[in-house]
Amino acid sequence: MKKVYPDAKSALAGLLRDDPDRMRSDVRSAISEIRSIVRGANESNRSLANLIALQNIYGANAHVMAVAQSMMQTLMQAQR
Repeated sequence: MKKVYPDAKSALAGLLRDDPDRMRSDVRSAISEIRSIVRGANESNRSLANLIALQNIYGANAHVMAVAQSMMQTLMQAQR
């Protein structure tokens, strides 16, 4: 079952009122609530994208270090 947020529930109840000013205010607050939810989702997506980018950078650096280590071992063996 979906969780209903109290702010959204009160905004929907406000739509059933006869007072146009109150309806307008309720619609604006509902839109504001939706924007904050969307903004939060965008922040999460951005954080996840940054985490994936860091993971890729770490993997690339690890590969470079492994190649450098292999090259050093080859040079050390060539000197013997």
